[in-house]
Amino acid sequence: MQEEPEVSEEVVEDEEVVEQEEAVEEEEEVVEDEVVEEEAADEGEENDEEAGAEEGEEEAAGEAEDDADEESADDHEGLTEIDVVYNKRLAVRGPRNGTLQLIQEKTGVEPITECGGTFRLRGVKSARREALQAIEDIVNKGYTLFSWDDGVEEVVEVPADKIGALIGPKGSVIKKLEETFRVKLKLPDASAAPSRSAKMEALVAGSGDKVEACVQVVREILDNGFSPLTHPGTKRTEIDVDAFQKPFLIGKKGVEIKKVKEKFNVRVDLTDDGRTVVMGPKKQVDDALVHIADLLKSVEEKVQANREKAEKVAAEAAAAKAEEEAARAEAEGKAEEGEDDPDADVAC
Repeated sequence: MQEEPEVSEEVVEDEEVVEQEEAVEEEEEVVEDEVVEEEAADEGEENDEEAGAEEGEEEAAGEAEDDADEESADDHEGLTEIDVVYNKRLAVRGPRNGTLQLIQEKTGVEPITECGGTFRLRGVKSARREALQAIEDIVNKGYTLFSWDDGVEEVVEVPADKIGALIGPKGSVIKKLEETFRVKLKLPDASAAPSRSAKMEALVAGSGDKVEACVQVVREILDNGFSPLTHPGTKRTEIDVDAFQKPFLIGKKGVEIKKVKEKFNVRVDLTDDGRTVVMGPKKQVDDALVHIADLLKSVEEKVQANREKAEKVAAEAAAAKAEEEAARAEAEGKAEEGEDDPDADVAC
């Protein structure tokens, strides 16, 4: 019988050591691979950031080039033409072509030429655009803001039925405003309004402080019907005329109030809140007020009778309403008592 070879303890120990060393080497290789992967990821992020920065720089450079192209386009010399209707050509030219020269000086375009109502503007794009706007304003509004060193324009809302007050007899009011403040007023066409009370836009153009002062007077005229500036010697007085006096002041088919207006040459406005405004030259207003007072005094008994009658009707209506409410409350009370009575008959 053969004996099995003996394995020494030293050989076994050597094998265990080798296995441990191999395991350590494998772990070190794994760690090295992870480190390499992390370094590669970091390098990728850095490359992405660099690429993003490069793209941003390229975009900025492209925008700068676009801006430069736009600026060069504005600086490009060119020609713009505008046809002006016959009755506006003189206004565009101005006395001795003064308006055209003003536009040239303000915008920097070359001397403006005209042929058959066609005005030619030569120069850089921005200058031609400003000159074109100036001519269009003259045609559509009757002025250009280049006419003033600090020209401004303000919009004022005007009820359609008060546009005539700003014009005045034979244009006296608007003429006074334009001469006093050295402004231009562009008033809308009242006939184009959908209703008499419709709000329309008026334009006031001129130097800043002058425009502001003119607008104040315009609003004064709209509120009161006149201004001491445009209507010197004019007086405006308010009197109380209640709902019972008003029919007698108006008269049948407006006869009485028409008589006051024509006899004293004043304006009389009756409002729904009981105020009556009389406006006109001071002496005529005073005389008209005396006439109105006498008229109302002469019908005082009739007015009082109508007032007492209306008060009686109102009192009777109030009493009837109170009785009706009391009856309703009583009926509701009885109904509630019936619901609470346990002995009440129940219908089968």
